[in-house]
Amino acid sequence: MAFPQVIDPSQIFTVSEITREIRQLLETQFPAVWLRGEISGINFHRSGHLYLTLKDAGAQISGVMWRSRVQRLEFRPADGQEALLYGRLVVYEKGGKYQFEIEAIQPSGQGALAAEFEKLKARLAGEGLFESDRKKPIPRFPRTIGVITSSSGAAIRDILVTLSRRAFDLDVLFVAAKVQGDGAASEIAGAINQLAQYSPAPEVIIVGRGGGSIEDLWAFNEEKTVRAITECPIPIISGVGHETDTTLADLAADLRAPTPTGAAELATSDRIELRSRIDHLKLRLSRSITGSLETFNLRLEKSAGAYGLKRLPDRLNQYIQQLDDLEARGKKSLATGLNNINDVIEKFESRLKALSPLGVLNRGYSIVIKDDKVVTDAGNLALDDYIKLVLAKGQAKAKISEIKAK
Repeated sequence: MAFPQVIDPSQIFTVSEITREIRQLLETQFPAVWLRGEISGINFHRSGHLYLTLKDAGAQISGVMWRSRVQRLEFRPADGQEALLYGRLVVYEKGGKYQFEIEAIQPSGQGALAAEFEKLKARLAGEGLFESDRKKPIPRFPRTIGVITSSSGAAIRDILVTLSRRAFDLDVLFVAAKVQGDGAASEIAGAINQLAQYSPAPEVIIVGRGGGSIEDLWAFNEEKTVRAITECPIPIISGVGHETDTTLADLAADLRAPTPTGAAELATSDRIELRSRIDHLKLRLSRSITGSLETFNLRLEKSAGAYGLKRLPDRLNQYIQQLDDLEARGKKSLATGLNNINDVIEKFESRLKALSPLGVLNRGYSIVIKDDKVVTDAGNLALDDYIKLVLAKGQAKAKISEIKAK
């Protein structure tokens, strides 16, 4: 029997290499998928991992679910159970076989909703509706809280009891809405829009309901609900179902709570905790003030015995005496200065009187005025001119009858 000859050594694979090639090809061609089948050979290993076989009438495939995901299982699968498994195909290289790495397990009746959930989740995530940078901060001490849930369920009672227990002066605006069944998503979205338009608007809104199956919670997975949450200008806290339930409303909300009660707790600060913090701060402040006063008193007592403080009254008396001396010297200097000023004024007054035209007139002289101008030269006069004579006492008018010019 003839065998093909090895022409190119690069075409020779090791077992690890061919297995790695198969793994890459398989995992690339088959991304995450849903499988339906019957569970058998189930083994909850002591390591926490789950091993099983999924089969139908024509074939079977091994499956493994890692411990971190097993801990989040909402039900315990069993042999002979028809189920839907979500995961991806991988190659277990050491065993030389392929297997199904399981991320979620559901009873087969939930498969259609799960597929719809993943499809809508991917589309809305692609629009950025679940991004953390678009989430609004929750106010720490809100005075008004909006609540949207059913008026007949346990959720409203749990929320109101928690708010009354934790908060001080708080107003609650409650808008009832269906949280399950036909039309529930429209009512939830309408209630969100109603609270957003309320004046004054609440500072934070709680949207939620109690636990249930995926069908019961489906109103919180509908696109209408998700968009109403992301478009609301008011921060929204979601509290839907139990801690293990995750809806698209939870992903879109500004803050997710595990339960309706948890949502009420996240929306408020605990009254007892606040009082404890206030009491602690008051005690710290009181101790600080007391310590400061004691330190000041000690410094004051220490300073009181110092020589400088003991001599303080004597030094003050010396300063007072110096002020009195300065006052007396100032008054004396001021009087001397005033006398000198009076002498100077009298001298100037005598000189002014001597230079005054009135003094000249008193000695028998007069002032000759023609056309409102003083005449000092006879050449400026003509015969028959009228002039005004200003005397020491009174005035007179005269007519020129003779002129003798020099």
